[in-house]
Amino acid sequence: MVYVRGGSFMRGDFARLLGIPGVTRITYNEDDKVVREITLSDSGSASTR
Repeated sequence: MVYVRGGSFMRGDFARLLGIPGVTRITYNEDDKVVREITLSDSGSASTR
């Protein structure tokens, strides 16, 4: 059994938060326009090897 501890992280385009003059976007992926918090729960996985 492999245990993976859950946690949270921020995902998105951080250009505005970095405050770099003249830079409005760092990524061109439409899904990453908004900065959001992602939370994953603890999980476990069994291996048959």
